[in-house]
Amino acid sequence: MQIEVKPYRLCVKGFSRRDEPWVGTLLTLSNGRIAVRGELELEPFDTGTLHAGYYLDVPLWRRELAQLPRINGVYVLCSGEPARPEKVERELDLREGLLRVRASLSCTAGNLRYTSTSAAHRRLKSLYMQRVELEGCSGELLVTLPIELASNPFVAGASVRHFDIAGFKFDGAWLSVLLEPKRGGKPIALTSFLRSTGCSELIPVSSAGALGFLVTGCSSRVTLERYTFVGETPQREEPLWDSLLRSHKAAWRELWEKIGLEVEGEDRIAGAITFYTYHLLQLIDEDSDSLMIPSRGLHGFGYRGHIFWDTDLYLALFLSALYPEAAKKVLKFRCKTLEAARAYAAQSGHKGARYPWESVDSGFEATPRHGLLLKENSCQCVDILTGEKEIHITADVAFAVDLYYKLTGDTHFMAECGLHILVESARFWASRVAWDPGKSAYVIRDVIGPDEYHVGVDNNYFTNVMAKLNLERAAHYVEEALSSKSSLLRAVAENLGVTRQEVEKWKEIAGRIFEGRREGLVVEQFEGYFDLEEGQLNSSYAPVRVPVEELEKLSQLKVIKQADVVLALLIQDLVSGVPKEVLEANYRYYLPRTTHESSLSLPIYAAVAISLKDENAGGLFSKVLDTDLGNLYGNTDDGFHVGAAGGLWYAILYGLLGLRLSHEELRFKPSCVDGIRRLSVNISYRGARLKVDLRCDGEPLLHKSFLT
Repeated sequence: MQIEVKPYRLCVKGFSRRDEPWVGTLLTLSNGRIAVRGELELEPFDTGTLHAGYYLDVPLWRRELAQLPRINGVYVLCSGEPARPEKVERELDLREGLLRVRASLSCTAGNLRYTSTSAAHRRLKSLYMQRVELEGCSGELLVTLPIELASNPFVAGASVRHFDIAGFKFDGAWLSVLLEPKRGGKPIALTSFLRSTGCSELIPVSSAGALGFLVTGCSSRVTLERYTFVGETPQREEPLWDSLLRSHKAAWRELWEKIGLEVEGEDRIAGAITFYTYHLLQLIDEDSDSLMIPSRGLHGFGYRGHIFWDTDLYLALFLSALYPEAAKKVLKFRCKTLEAARAYAAQSGHKGARYPWESVDSGFEATPRHGLLLKENSCQCVDILTGEKEIHITADVAFAVDLYYKLTGDTHFMAECGLHILVESARFWASRVAWDPGKSAYVIRDVIGPDEYHVGVDNNYFTNVMAKLNLERAAHYVEEALSSKSSLLRAVAENLGVTRQEVEKWKEIAGRIFEGRREGLVVEQFEGYFDLEEGQLNSSYAPVRVPVEELEKLSQLKVIKQADVVLALLIQDLVSGVPKEVLEANYRYYLPRTTHESSLSLPIYAAVAISLKDENAGGLFSKVLDTDLGNLYGNTDDGFHVGAAGGLWYAILYGLLGLRLSHEELRFKPSCVDGIRRLSVNISYRGARLKVDLRCDGEPLLHKSFLT
């Protein structure tokens, strides 16, 4: 099988059942509401449809995205014999959001030519549409197009089926199905319409796990159009392919024009940038008032569809700069779950609001307390402590609010919700810190930072710095609100009961929070890190997968999982500036000590390397592009790496364009990387749109112009 990426095109030649789960993620079609994975439609797979925000209860993982039926399977019989797909070619059109399939179907009666075009409609969010053409069968042709129940993978090869078919109805070419969750939850409906040209009869077929139509009486040339509406019951007007396709293409064209992305250079690099950007854009539902974006997108079941800091911190710059309306929708989810965050803080003995490490629709902590470690002849229960100790997520949400406001000046959002999040998160940190007389500083003990190899550490630099930023920005905005001529913001601050005494306390804590020891310019990642032994890592910067049973050993070494100190310095440099020599010293110190086992790591090191014009910049950037396209971590089967794609945009915006928010103003100090000759993008800033055009013929040259 061959996978080739070009600007706005992903081509897959051949078919391998072993590799198909990986390809299925790469070819996923979504419109931000529904998503259908891209496994070959001509073959049976237990993969179905995902609907954003549709979570159901499940053992062990609490709640998970529930897999709805497969709605794109096409099964062909020629003279009673299954037609086998050969010479399969698939193309994902990234500009138009279309998946095209071409194949030769082999059977005794001869070969059939098969083509199909599919789309998750960009405007009609409940609609998945598919057009199939078959030509060349000299025998009797039968085609089955079912709605097939699918299961969520569980553990040890087991699966969980979330639904029973509560009812169904065939009405001519229409099929309506009602699914009832097995363990409680809201029922969901699917409605399908099938139009056939070149066949004389549609026969309704049903079984325990599938419902659909068998198409018979076909000529040598057949066209089938299937329209499936998920979660909504459409009006009974027959859909028209051409008009729906035009509106779908127009919606994608408008979206690409909005962000203004243009990339010139090597096909692999330019193509990869458009690929990752496309899959991020697929996750945006323009019609929803909030966005729940799981860490693996709507592309698979990695982390059970839970929402992590990836969505808040790693997508913050991409969305706030290029698509602020979507950034606001992401934050609106955190607004909706603020009461749950307040309850979580109180439950853990603190004030304010504490966001869960893993979120679902309810806003409550969804991190499993235990996991299962499967060995050859045994199953061991292991503790999962991230839900209890990886508390930086609360400051990450506050950072996303601050960044969004810096770039948009959206006072209405700040009054509606943003100031609430900043105040309540600051209250959490003020109650979570402790005064250490020996250090004459405020400390944060017993946490897990981004580097999850070291558990229960004191004064993780990233956590402390993000808490400090949270406290500083909350104090700044409250002081601004209390002295503001805007009665709106002042009223919000007063209604939150914030006093000037409380604000002064936040400022005192922020000014005296412990930020670690130094060895020269190098910052200690957490208290005691410098005292650990050195570990042994290769210098290729390829991700290293560490077996769970060896994690205890790593806790005694200076080996780290991902960018931690370096990420904290990047964030600070983005919003307030960091001396180049400090950034460089820490980059050079921590890079060779990092396994990059998390896909969130390489993009941050690449962003900093590009900014520093380091000799490793090209190699690191290239590896980032392999995250999903090269299945770099061996787990793209489980879904798209959303955080890594967002991190790629840190490498572009912070690294290549050199975007900085110094003193509330946009500034740029561009760099270049091998393989890119030109990169242009539209950046939204305070209601205006700025076209930023980077040329890399020799020294980097940046041109900026405002768009009308």
